[in-house]
Amino acid sequence: MVGTLFIIIGTIYLLLYIPTIYAMFKVNLIKNPCYKIMLMLITADICNIIANSIIGGYMFSVGAVFCMEPVMMYIEGAYNITVWGIASFLYVLLAVNRLVVLISNPFFNQAFNKVPTLGWAFLACMYGAWVGIIHKPLPYNSKAFGAIYVPAIEDIATEFPIYENKAHEYNNIVVAILLLVLYMAIGLLLWRKRQNYKGDEGKVSKAEMNALIQAVFITMPALAACLLYVYMQFASSLSLAMAIVGQISWQTLSGVSGIFYLTLNQSIRSYYFHRRVHSTYEESSTRKDSSARRGVINA
Repeated sequence: MVGTLFIIIGTIYLLLYIPTIYAMFKVNLIKNPCYKIMLMLITADICNIIANSIIGGYMFSVGAVFCMEPVMMYIEGAYNITVWGIASFLYVLLAVNRLVVLISNPFFNQAFNKVPTLGWAFLACMYGAWVGIIHKPLPYNSKAFGAIYVPAIEDIATEFPIYENKAHEYNNIVVAILLLVLYMAIGLLLWRKRQNYKGDEGKVSKAEMNALIQAVFITMPALAACLLYVYMQFASSLSLAMAIVGQISWQTLSGVSGIFYLTLNQSIRSYYFHRRVHSTYEESSTRKDSSARRGVINA
């Protein structure tokens, strides 16, 4: 039942990304370096939803444990960490991009933009592969109701040192610290700009501020998820409720961005709203013209 619910929720999240991606291309948002990173992050989030909702939901539905299908569970566990590693890299990259834009230093701007989008994507994939493929996997365990290092949960204290993935643990800790530091620096820069500049001088554009707000909403849940999963992996006793919270937090983190894009992004929101208004106006005008013509004929 719970596995089916996870699949349904994941499917809804996936569907929300379709209009977001479509609008990004139609209004040419992807010409902006920030939105290129966001598009890469959307792709990573979709891969994470497949991991935590579609695959995870199926694993929970069939009561899967590592001993049932060791090879498949190993591959699935490696995929889990790989896509999370890719997303983690891109969360930090998005925050760095926002900081570089606010600094407004030509050297930093040129250095950042010198790396092509495919270059950043390649680095993200290599980092994800290092975290998830070279090191130990993080397979689902239906008894633990989540993805954990230990294949069997009867003796976690003994098995944990054997199966733990230190790269995954360090990733979560470092990503949480970097996101916190980067957004604190961004907040400080915004405060200084407001204090030191008057009028429009040095003012952050409305479009850039909108992109920054989206970046904060998109990446801050990653900070909470990183800290939660670090706690879950090191907790001596893990309740079923905590395991469910961890699983749902991973799901929510991966899917909630689609909601943020559709509600917070003015370009995407305007694209669908104005199209609907324009379409409704044209239909109304057509009906009025048609009625007027019929009235003239009848007269």
